[in-house]
Formats: sequence, structure tokens, C-alpha cells
Amino acid sequence: MLLLAWVCPLSQLGVIVSALVYFLVFIVVILIPVYHFSSKMMAKRSSFDADVEFNEQNIIIKHRNKDLSEVKEWKAWVKQIDIRSSVVFIVVNQPYRFVIIFQKDKLSADELQFFSKVRDELSR
Repeated sequence: MLLLAWVCPLSQLGVIVSALVYFLVFIVVILIPVYHFSSKMMAKRSSFDADVEFNEQNIIIKHRNKDLSEVKEWKAWVKQIDIRSSVVFIVVNQPYRFVIIFQKDKLSADELQFFSKVRDELSR
């Protein structure tokens, strides 16, 4: 970007400011769309193949493409529950960490209270 700014500086901005502008344009025009489309392709390839059911004792994972059900305990399987203003994050305690995200406006008051209760139990 600095070489491009050296060869073709933007009028009246100078080399450094031109390099910063070129860099920001590169990020917005090239990197963000590439990241977005590659993420969408990866999500299509690795579709989630299970239904997850939460209850007070444990978490039940029923796989769709196999005749397999797993039962996980809250303290062993969930590392953290973070309740924010618009979403609920459940961070899974696995070697390949992933996050389960719920939109708060799609959860009932009982479900929000349930996740708050479980969060409090996990933090003890």
C-alpha cells in the first residue's frame, strides 16, 4: 500500500495518508467480502447435525444423521454463559471451542430465567 501511495498519491493528502486510505479501501473492498463468503461456504459445508435440548440436570444432544444421543453435564460441557443486552452466549468447554448464541427477543422469560439460573450455578 505504501508503494502504491508513493507512485499514485491522492491529491493533497501525502504518501502516508494515501497509504492509509488505500489500506482501508483494500480491507473494505477485498478482505471483508472474501471473509464473508468463505464463512458462508464453511457454514454450508459443516451444517449442525444435532438438536440440543437443555434441562436443569444436563444437556441432551440428539444427532440427526446418526442414531446417537449424548448426555452432557452443565459443569463439564459449558465453560461460561454470558447474558448480554440482546443475546445469550453459551461457550462450550471443548478442545475446539464453539459458541451457542440465542437472540434474547426469541427466548421466553422462563428460558431467560433458566439460563440466568444455570449461569449462577456455573459461577459457584
